[in-house]
Amino acid sequence: MIIIIKRQNCLLMKEIFPIFVFLFKTMKTKHEQSEVKSVLEELPEISSDAKVVSYLSNNRIDWRYIKILKERTEFNDEVLSKWLDISVRTFRNYKYPKTIIKNNIKERVLVLLSLINQGIKVFGSKEEFDAWVCKPNFFFDNKSPNSFFTSIAGMRFVYDRLIAMEYGDNV
Repeated sequence: MIIIIKRQNCLLMKEIFPIFVFLFKTMKTKHEQSEVKSVLEELPEISSDAKVVSYLSNNRIDWRYIKILKERTEFNDEVLSKWLDISVRTFRNYKYPKTIIKNNIKERVLVLLSLINQGIKVFGSKEEFDAWVCKPNFFFDNKSPNSFFTSIAGMRFVYDRLIAMEYGDNV
């Protein structure tokens, strides 16, 4: 009943005071942005097994990470589920708060999110990183980098190449 009243009040405010609706949406997105930013800042370097294990044991990898993963890339659910080695239906179920994510999937999500975060950092935008990931590349044996995302070792290989690019290597 409270939700209905709040929704009715929001509708009323929308009709009378559209600026309040704008401010309400802005506040909500700023909160979500700060939450995403804090998660992304805490991500470990995936080149170190100890850091990944420590992060997994000290942090709760849940639906928020799946949501952030989806927002940080332009790829659809089918592609992301293939990279995580799960079905599309399972991937979509992991987007809900009460779903429990298996430990091996938590590790894949963490590694993939760290890789995507590093790629966006190197390329400057998710669109440019997504384009690079899909193109065949000489340094990846004329395969696209995303073809290596089906294993954690492959993700780390691409991550290492991104680190090399950050320091001036040709990749």
